[in-house]
Amino acid sequence: MLWSGCISDESDEDESDLDDDLDEKNKHENAEVVSLVEKRRNFLMSKVKPFDDVSGGKSQVLQTYIEYENAELICRYLASKRPFSFSFDVYLMQILKVLNENSIAIRTKAMKCLTMIVEGDPAVLGRTNMQFGVQHSFLDHSTSVREAAVDLVGKFVLSRPELIDKYYDMLLQRILVR
Repeated sequence: MLWSGCISDESDEDESDLDDDLDEKNKHENAEVVSLVEKRRNFLMSKVKPFDDVSGGKSQVLQTYIEYENAELICRYLASKRPFSFSFDVYLMQILKVLNENSIAIRTKAMKCLTMIVEGDPAVLGRTNMQFGVQHSFLDHSTSVREAAVDLVGKFVLSRPELIDKYYDMLLQRILVR
């Protein structure tokens, strides 16, 4: 029994030495990883240089050194992730429904609203529901609604040649009706 106790003491010492060696090795590896992460963070912070103290320590302003085009792309990407971006079709359909209202002023304002939408994205004119709405407005009994529809198409058809085929017949009918 005495002999086995000696072996047990030696194996415990060997295990504790082995554990100490592993702990030391893990600590060393962790220190290297932390050091590497800190170097990378410092490098990125030197490139971006956020929070330059402009106003004497009262507020922090994020300043980055990126080009305008990249900033615009980032803003568009972030905006596309907002819930409002996913509801565009719903709002467009509601505006197109307003073109059937009784009030001439409301129909005219709806056409002007559609013009502002198309200023933001002329590709909207290529949508079939938009084409039906514009065609309906071309034949409206109110002069102001018809003028707003012609203005809408006239401003953007020439900037997008693929729209000429879609709106040519509508414009031709509008010209012939006069």
